Amino acid sequence: MTAASNMQMWFGGLSVINLGVALAVAMAIAVVTLTLSARPRLDHKARAISQKNTVTKPVDILLRHPVQWLAAQAVFVELRRSVIDWISEHAILGEAELLRLRQAGLRNRRATIIYFEGMRIVLALAAAVVSHEVAAGFGILDRNPLFGYGLILFASVVCLFLPSLYLHVRTRRRRREFEMYWDDAIGLLIICLDAGLSIEVALRRIARELAPTAHVLAEELIITVTDLALLSERRHAYLNLSQRMDLPSVKSVVIALIQAEKQGASIANSLRVISSSSRQVRIANAEEKAAALGPKMTVPMIVFFLPVIFVVIIAPIFLSSEF
Repeated sequence: MTAASNMQMWFGGLSVINLGVALAVAMAIAVVTLTLSARPRLDHKARAISQKNTVTKPVDILLRHPVQWLAAQAVFVELRRSVIDWISEHAILGEAELLRLRQAGLRNRRATIIYFEGMRIVLALAAAVVSHEVAAGFGILDRNPLFGYGLILFASVVCLFLPSLYLHVRTRRRRREFEMYWDDAIGLLIICLDAGLSIEVALRRIARELAPTAHVLAEELIITVTDLALLSERRHAYLNLSQRMDLPSVKSVVIALIQAEKQGASIANSLRVISSSSRQVRIANAEEKAAALGPKMTVPMIVFFLPVIFVVIIAPIFLSSEF
């Protein structure tokens, strides 16, 4: 079989469906790129102020940053806004998915919808196209079509859930970083409240002090302070913090804050009791981990230590004996 016939068979294998899928992938990538390349107006103003002494020609912008130049045009700005608004209105994300995105630190609704909807579609379509071409190149579709299309479906489903897996990993990392400094923040909050500061000023002061080392905790506290200033009921701000973190320690503190403000009790005394109980829970967890260390070390000792001990004991006998 000649090379020309091979090329003809290869091009003939590209159906209209494959070309449509490839075109959809290209359009999805273009939409995501134009969306993510958009910058806030304040950012544009700051860049204009800092670069007002520099003169940049439109041709230079077009050659160096074609996507940025394309996104800056008025027609494409309106097109991008209309596309993003349409996706936001017709998105299938519910409140549970939006809460998961906020727990992962993704709060911009438009960006999160593009991330959660667009990236999943792009990855699934790209995986389908790549796996189809690989299966066709190795001849799997000709020898066993059922296995080949099953492989394509499996690759698409795996790539469809990759953003969800990344979201889960990011949420767990944020919770771990938040919980690492949460007890220290409660101690500082008790000190600030005993000094006569209000809860808003105390949270803002703690966020400023812990920002260099605990940026996740500082970010969440600043959001809570903003909610306290804007929301009609203060308990909604505390409940939002509890929903974003979804940690037992945060929920107990939130319940104490809500009950203390509702009954007019001292917030510092309530937090002091919670801090004491939380300290006891940490000590109990440490003792539990220490008690479970012995059974966990049994298998590694049997697998790694006992063979070495047997070799050390038996090897001199074999070396000194004469057979």
